[in-house]
Amino acid sequence: MNNFLLLVSGFLFSSEFIFTKSYERYIGSTYKSTVHFIFITGLVMFLMLFIVNGFQISFSFVSILCAFLLALLYIIANVVSIKAISIGSLAILTLFNMSGGTVVPFMVGVFFLNEEINLASALALFLLMFALFLPLFKKKDKSENKVNALFIILCVLVFALNGANATVGKLHQINPNSVGTLDMLTIKYMFRTFFGLLMLFTVRTGNSFRGLLNKKSIVCSSAYAIVHCVATVLQLFCAVTENASLVYPLITGGSLFFTPILALAIFKEKLDKCTILQIVISVVATTLFVI
Repeated sequence: MNNFLLLVSGFLFSSEFIFTKSYERYIGSTYKSTVHFIFITGLVMFLMLFIVNGFQISFSFVSILCAFLLALLYIIANVVSIKAISIGSLAILTLFNMSGGTVVPFMVGVFFLNEEINLASALALFLLMFALFLPLFKKKDKSENKVNALFIILCVLVFALNGANATVGKLHQINPNSVGTLDMLTIKYMFRTFFGLLMLFTVRTGNSFRGLLNKKSIVCSSAYAIVHCVATVLQLFCAVTENASLVYPLITGGSLFFTPILALAIFKEKLDKCTILQIVISVVATTLFVI
């Protein structure tokens, strides 16, 4: 059952980038629009979980610290991701994003949490990394290389940020002094909303909300918030009992499969030979992780 929930979580994490890219298309990828996106999504997620949690929150020092770090890492990753999506491929960015959330916690689980790893899991991790770097070997002209240089740098940064985010989340879930999953996430999104509010002060006031707080931006932001909330809750609930070396690779495998398909269906991004190969590899790798 947990394996199925993790694949659902992977699908949801893939689909959230649809709303991020839609927001960027409607509003733009300026610092101002990014700040508004962070604030609105943070507020929606906080209110959603606060209501689901019965209008109450439990606290502990460990959970407050982890929630603070998760909120900070997530905000930085959001800023970088929205900029990256504006200059590069949605599918490739998501590959970096989800692979970062796989490799780092996988290594932490094996080397620091004493999680056992078999030959199938090791081979699956290698395949995921191979799939990640496949797009880098495609030939491009000089003009494309100039753009892609910045895009790849942003992707690597997203890789590291999401890896750190996944690791902190896993460490919180196995800490005996932590509060429940919904409590920690509520605190996390409370911090996210607070950080977003602080960032709003760096944006000129007056008409800064006009033109940004329209129907399309609110729908994209709210949809993203709901999808991300559900995906994160599923991921962290499974992380309580499952090894990090299984949880995050399964989510990544699902995302590697679903992201290019969603990119084709929604944004008409073509599935070239490289992308098709990535999909096939993701299916094989995910199967190996489950074995």
